Amino acid sequence: MTTQPPEVIREKETVCYRLVGEDHPNSKLDNAKVLEMRQYAAEGASSFECGLVWDVSQKVAWNAIVGRTWKHVK
Repeated sequence: MTTQPPEVIREKETVCYRLVGEDHPNSKLDNAKVLEMRQYAAEGASSFECGLVWDVSQKVAWNAIVGRTWKHVK
């Protein structure tokens, strides 16, 4: 069995290791925006259009819309 050195353990504790969604400091979206984006897409907007509206890439928008990311938002 291998153990991680103490400096690796400390790094994991100080970095945004388990923050998800709007709790992550680099997130451009929040729960309300994701719900709006999903509704907008359900009305016929493409993920590209959603990305333009919410200032994120098409890939980020698509992942949020289909639930690959932001799974905790229902």
